[in-house]
Amino acid sequence: MFEQIKYLSDKYSIHLISFARGWEENDLEPLGQFCKEINVVKIKERNSKSYFLTKPGFIKNYYSREMAALIRKKIKETDFDIVQFEYLPMAQYRDGLNMRAKTILVEHQLGYLCLKKEMAAEKNMLKKIAFSFRYNRLLKYENKIFKKFDKVIFISGTEATAAKHPNSFVSPMGVDTEYFKPDGNNPEDIDLIYTGNFDNYQNVDSVIYFSKYIWPLIVKKRPETNMKIIGVNSKEKLSFLKGICGIEVIGRVEDIRAYLGRAKVFIVPARIGGGMKGKILEALSMGKPVVSTSIGAEGYEGEVLKAIKIEDSPGGFADKILEFLHNRDLRKYTGFLARREAETKYKWELIFSDMDKFYKSLCVK
Repeated sequence: MFEQIKYLSDKYSIHLISFARGWEENDLEPLGQFCKEINVVKIKERNSKSYFLTKPGFIKNYYSREMAALIRKKIKETDFDIVQFEYLPMAQYRDGLNMRAKTILVEHQLGYLCLKKEMAAEKNMLKKIAFSFRYNRLLKYENKIFKKFDKVIFISGTEATAAKHPNSFVSPMGVDTEYFKPDGNNPEDIDLIYTGNFDNYQNVDSVIYFSKYIWPLIVKKRPETNMKIIGVNSKEKLSFLKGICGIEVIGRVEDIRAYLGRAKVFIVPARIGGGMKGKILEALSMGKPVVSTSIGAEGYEGEVLKAIKIEDSPGGFADKILEFLHNRDLRKYTGFLARREAETKYKWELIFSDMDKFYKSLCVK
């Protein structure tokens, strides 16, 4: 969001309303120079999981009377041209708003499609039944909520096609190619790297899958292989990795580039999830080859797939990694392709230029 607001602030007057946890409030301060106004509501941590809820639990978790009142107040005070709701939990605040503004929902990942993948990966039959209930409830909720918006933006073309929403627009993830750029002076002393926010179970599941089914195949053929895992709450959520030789959990770091620059291969062993993985773009922009499952690489298409090797079987995934680890020239050439694609297709300037045209088309109507 920071990059989008920064870029569009030259063309639009931006008013930001956001939830924030205590430690996140400082992250909003740099946006002050790009926004006409920033209003923050402190989020109250809740965990509604009841299967008797008419709304999905994670939607209810984000309902706040304070937030609803604030949005109504700002809508009444200001004659907006566009009101954009980021993420599905914020869509519930569209209800009851009377305004001339065009409304947009940005669906970062199609929720019911994510649940469908989790249901397919689950082996326990009782849990499968629970997933089936949640899937059908979320499918009904998302299809209903989409109709309340003038436009729905999807990050992935795959999800836009699946949703079949008549007023959809696809705007892929982008990357700051000046910030994430190769540094030829870094030693390649990290074989494999994986990054993520581990409050998100999708990232935890990726590590469970990789460590259990793929890592043993790699170290059997290349015992000296090392791997680093970096991200918010990784130490807390990945304690099961203790005792696995070669894998180090770093935790949260200030500058991920210091680690990406030293890595030989970036991996995305995702079994569940949706949307488009922005961390892949960071790796590509740094000139790093990527090995991913097909789910991990959703949203990527065309020439960029020459730099993202896709493999869904544990054995095939391990072999792709080993091929890169054993061949420096292959890593270098694939890294060149990765950087080229990041610069020519996924620069934020290109993404937001299309977004600007999209916004202007709404305003004209």
